Amino acid sequence: MSDKISQEIFDLIKSSNFKQCNVKIAQLRKQYPNSTYYEVLELYVKYKHSPSKFDYNVLNTLYGLKGSRTSSDIKALELLHTFFLEFNRFEEALHVYKKANFKYPSFEIAYYWFEKALNDFNFRHLGKACLQLIKYDDLKYNRSRDYRIWYVLSVLALFKFNKALLSDQEIKILPQLAYKTLIAAKPFQSTEECVVFCDLCETLFSDDKEKSKEIADLILPELKTSVDLYLKNYMLKHLKDNNLLFENCQFLLKSIDDYDLIKKLIVSGKQLDKSKNEIKTLITDLVGDGRNSRLSALELDLVFDNLISKDSITFYLEKFHNKQCCYVDIKRYLDKIDVSILLEIFHSFNDSDPIHDSNLFQLNIVEMDAIEYYNKHKNTLNTKPKTDYSACSIFILDIIKSCLIKDDITLKDVIFSISVLEHYQRKDIHNFDTRIWLITLYTYIGCIPLAYFHFNELKIKNVQNDTLDHLLYTRFSSLFPQKSHDYYKTLLNVEELFYGMSLDRIPSLTRIAFERRAYSKILGMLEFWINLETSSMRWLKISEMIQFARLCNDKRGNLLTEMHKKWLKIEQIKCNNSSIKQWSDNRDFDVFRLNMKELSGRKPKIFDYMDIAPDLITLNCAKEFIIESISTGEKSAQLEKILNTIDLSKTLNESTTSVEKWSFDIFFDIYNNNGDNLRKLLNESSQFEESFTKGTWLMSHTYLTQISTLKTLDNLKRIKDKNSKQLIKQKLRDLRDRVDTIYINYSKTLNVSYENMIKGEKYSCILKQLNFQEFSMEDISSSILTVRKTVKNL
Repeated sequence: MSDKISQEIFDLIKSSNFKQCNVKIAQLRKQYPNSTYYEVLELYVKYKHSPSKFDYNVLNTLYGLKGSRTSSDIKALELLHTFFLEFNRFEEALHVYKKANFKYPSFEIAYYWFEKALNDFNFRHLGKACLQLIKYDDLKYNRSRDYRIWYVLSVLALFKFNKALLSDQEIKILPQLAYKTLIAAKPFQSTEECVVFCDLCETLFSDDKEKSKEIADLILPELKTSVDLYLKNYMLKHLKDNNLLFENCQFLLKSIDDYDLIKKLIVSGKQLDKSKNEIKTLITDLVGDGRNSRLSALELDLVFDNLISKDSITFYLEKFHNKQCCYVDIKRYLDKIDVSILLEIFHSFNDSDPIHDSNLFQLNIVEMDAIEYYNKHKNTLNTKPKTDYSACSIFILDIIKSCLIKDDITLKDVIFSISVLEHYQRKDIHNFDTRIWLITLYTYIGCIPLAYFHFNELKIKNVQNDTLDHLLYTRFSSLFPQKSHDYYKTLLNVEELFYGMSLDRIPSLTRIAFERRAYSKILGMLEFWINLETSSMRWLKISEMIQFARLCNDKRGNLLTEMHKKWLKIEQIKCNNSSIKQWSDNRDFDVFRLNMKELSGRKPKIFDYMDIAPDLITLNCAKEFIIESISTGEKSAQLEKILNTIDLSKTLNESTTSVEKWSFDIFFDIYNNNGDNLRKLLNESSQFEESFTKGTWLMSHTYLTQISTLKTLDNLKRIKDKNSKQLIKQKLRDLRDRVDTIYINYSKTLNVSYENMIKGEKYSCILKQLNFQEFSMEDISSSILTVRKTVKNL
């Protein structure tokens, strides 16, 4: 059977040329009457031609769980797998391989079964396929023992990601079966196999002391021949014999300088009645006079005396008082240290280095304020290497955080903070910490071109996905809708290059890890794969891109098709892995150097624009599916399923802005009630006046969400009521007529806030103390003008 012919048929399906497609299928069915593949392909063409009219029972009766037919044809099985997936029948999709393997047992079918189960994140089927691979071992390569380990890894994945869906019997039996399967592969031939055994015992027999002893007995000989960090960590958890622990920690410390090993050496040494000085000398001999050995003096005090001495603090600080690590190291012991002694020791060293004072400042044991410390060290900004960034930023950030970390933040506070940061950034060009705040502040006041400038200056493309994109791209289409700007083009490239290419490669890389016996990496790769598929930022961007297409009157058919395909993978992951959350939040708020515990977990108001709750992402996706369903005039089972996964009322009231709720309510009313409340909802737009007068990011967000909603409504053929259609057009005209006034007034408001900041005693005094010249509003005014022109073109 020619792959070329099959491709022709799929091309015809893609182009919706079903007349020619049916002719070709009829010819092929006549030419190959016994071909299961062409029989399935004929059904698939009928389905694609008219999905709503296709009777799923026809497919299910033939090839479902209790179906009467199967095949050994790999192409037929692959098409059936695709077919069932499109019906969200994930179990049936893999069952076709299971049934085929039962009737036509072969290594090839079992391996394809394994491969598809891996791609579908179905670790129960993955395990079953591995057990079959053991039976049909390729004698040429004799890999039966490998397939045993593959089976164990599938059980580990099943318990890690899907334990809640396992029966009590499975929870009891599967660990024993996996253990026996792995024991049959002894003696282990590599460190990677030992890691799997340790992971099995630790994960599936967590309370079994005998299994813990087995781990220790296995890894001690291994650690004598090579240092493996996985095995080192297992040893620290499971080796209980103090003599062996003390001996092995010494042995490993000859090769790696590891603080966890040092801490265990100290504890086991004390249990063996070793003296404090003896252990201290031993540590220095093993790892030299470095950070860990000096810090271990504090650990020794803690373990032996439960109080940290002045000598030990001095011993550490004399070498690290002016190093970045100092604050992190001392902080973990701070509650056991006399602060007055710590301050005295700090003052005994030369304090001309800004890092020295920044450590003092962060430990909160200072005698001066941030402004005094900055002025003390500002001259170092002229002498440092240009590519380095200075610890002076710690003092600058403290100044602006005191203005911004509050609920009643004003535009005056924000403009003052921008003024301070912009002046500082010119002196410390490559400072990451201050630029992060500039991006956030400019986005907060709606100056996206300036925010993007600083974002682009970071030059850390490997980090700006998920972890930092939320600074700029949260609600991106409703803040700066300009297709020709790099702001948007960069986002498209990131979506394609980072997510697209990564997700295309990960399945094959995971299979390669199995084949090449890189077993210690596999569970981590699976977790990374799932986190990437379910990334909250990825899905926020997917829904925002479709909203952006509606906003610009662009075709969105391809975007919706791709969204449906990607959503199918989300459904697979959720169905097969009960422990997976709806979305994986990979955003990094730690870059702001804020202690969220001290803030009681509440993000400051300055972060409001990037505060996206998980259910809001689901709601955004559902909204696009709702609009699609309105256009087609068909109810969607998939959409109903999505809406049932969230508390709709709670999400709308707690996780959306008022304009987001208004927009969703309008489309949901048309979908659910045929637009009975449409005119009432349209007239509720008067509630958004406050967003226009107060400004900030909410102004553009509110304006553009309204425009996007009204333009979409104007294009909907389903709305038949003439009065409603006229009201939509009127609302659109009124909004467009006001765009200049809204942005001109906002620009004036920003300038007034600037004048108030300059005239105000508090902020003008700080600027003078810092010796920062007056900040020009020209760039901000120009940026707002750019946004205004962009918005006006819609």
